[in-house]
Parts: sequence; structure tokens; C-alpha cells
Amino acid sequence: MSQSEISPLEECLAQFLTTASEMMSRDEYLFPYLWAQRQFREDRYQMSSAAELEDLFFDTMGSFIRQQDPGAAFSRRQGREPWDYMFFGQKLSHKEGKAPVFTAVWQPGEGQGNKTLRYETWDFEHPIVFMYTPKFVKAKCVTSLSTKTGEARDGWRELWHVSHDSLAHAAVQDAPVLYGELVDTHITVDRIWTGADWRALRVHDLRTVVGQPRPQAKDFWLGKSDAKLRLKPLDLAEVVLPFDVEIEAQPLMPGMYVFPESQLSKVPLTSNNKAHFVAKPKVEQLMREAVRSGNFVPMPLWPMEFADVTPPNLYAQQRRRYDEYMAARSKGA
Repeated sequence: MSQSEISPLEECLAQFLTTASEMMSRDEYLFPYLWAQRQFREDRYQMSSAAELEDLFFDTMGSFIRQQDPGAAFSRRQGREPWDYMFFGQKLSHKEGKAPVFTAVWQPGEGQGNKTLRYETWDFEHPIVFMYTPKFVKAKCVTSLSTKTGEARDGWRELWHVSHDSLAHAAVQDAPVLYGELVDTHITVDRIWTGADWRALRVHDLRTVVGQPRPQAKDFWLGKSDAKLRLKPLDLAEVVLPFDVEIEAQPLMPGMYVFPESQLSKVPLTSNNKAHFVAKPKVEQLMREAVRSGNFVPMPLWPMEFADVTPPNLYAQQRRRYDEYMAARSKGA
């Protein structure tokens, strides 16, 4: 498609993705947003946490735009409009999800179990920005290794994307950590640690590994061996780097997926006792199309491991404000 054939909507979405990608390559914007993904979801009710994460994204991107591109037009909705924010005149709806599911309308279904639909399909009025932060991603794979002595070795049969949830899972507590670039179904691994060595790294060490600004195509994976293979112990220091990992199917990675309005007409719905929503198969289809079309910005989850998960004391915050109002004024006030 030539430049003259690009529609204003496509041009606007492309610029939005570029701006979001630049923002998420900067630690000072990415880390606070990711830490909140863990904190809000662990400390708050599900719908409340999603609403707060939507607000946080707007505030984060708004701060980035004001500092890096003050001329960009970015504004929030003012009332109950069916969109969340506007970028250069284009209205966008924002969704947050730990699973490939998002709500169309907050109205439950009817009948037993609320499974009878009031609306079988839904026409979304605006493009959707879907922030996908799963607990972790699993990928079946084939790994062939070579050692410095020339020995060929079978490697790991499954990779788990590194997040605070995957790191806490008993099945991969001692798993090695691989670092490399994912392209379609292929990972080129150029660094590797034992599980104990990786867990001893501080956030500053990991920032050095990924660089600044972060090359977003690279990320960390846990290598899970098939227990049935009974592989003999492998000295990671003897593994020849880089090496390749072939994944069975391209995984849906964490990040920002943008769905143009043209793909959101007559979308089939399902329902429960809270809402009508777009179910997993359809959302996964939209996500894969977003990746193919370049409407996707990858996002690492490893920084969430360093989030402070102490629940906030909401009363203390309100009490501080009360004390500020009620504090005795000085004579000169």
C-alpha cells in the first residue's frame, strides 16, 4: 500500500503505536505501569483494578507525551462516552486483561446461569487498545544444544515466559533462564543463567542486560525439561552460545494489541452474571491479526517481580488529607 492509500485512521493508529512503543522502551514509564499490574490486581477487586489500570495507562502516556512530544493531542473522555481517550482526534477504547477476553457491555445474560444472550453480537464504535498481561506464557519447543567439547545435547521441551507468577511456580523453581529474541516461532538465545544465579540478580543488573532503551524483541524464558527424558546433568557454562529454540506455535505474548474498528463489527458474544463479553477464540483471532498487521507492541513482565506488593492503607491516605485541612494555621497564614 502506498503512502497515499493509507487512511487517516491507519495513520493515526500507526502513530499511536509508535508513541506507545517509545514510551514502553523507557524504564521510568514502563516499570511503574507494570508494577501496578501486579499491585492493583492483587490488592483490589477485579473490575476495580482494571478501571484503575486504564486510568494509570492514560496518566502514564499523558506524562510521556507532555515531556517528549508536547504537541501531540491526547485527551480523556469527559462523560459516559463509549471510548476512553482521544489521540489526534481518533477516539480509542481501552481494555485491560490477564486473559484473551474483554467486555462488550456490562449487562448480564438471562436465564439459568445467565447464559442466554441479550445481545448475540456487538458492533464496537471505536478501535480497541487491548493491554494483555497474562500470568505467564507456556510454549512447547525443541531445543538442540552443542557443548564446547563438541557434544550434541537435547535441551528443553517447554519454555515459560518469565513473570513474577512463573518464577514462583514449583515446576520451574530450579529451571535455567534463557535470554533471547523471539521472531515468529524461533528464539535465538544469546545468554543463559542457572535459576539460582538469575534470581540473585538485582533490577539494576537486569536493566544492564536488556539495555537502555530496552530492545523490546528480547526477553527472558524459563527452560523446563521433560522429566521423562531423564537428561543427564548439563553444565550451562559448557553450552555453546548462541543457540536456537523452535517453538511449536507462535505464542500470544504480553503487550499492547490494537484492533481497528473495521474488525469489530458483528463480533459474537458470550455472557455471564456480570456482562456480555468477547470470548477467548475471537479475541485470540484478533490478537494474531494484530501481530500480523504490525498493530502490536511487546511488553516484558519480568519487572513485576520487583513490585512492592504491600496493600495500600486507604484510610491513612484519606486521614493525611484530613490532617492537612485541619492543621492549625500559622499566624502569618
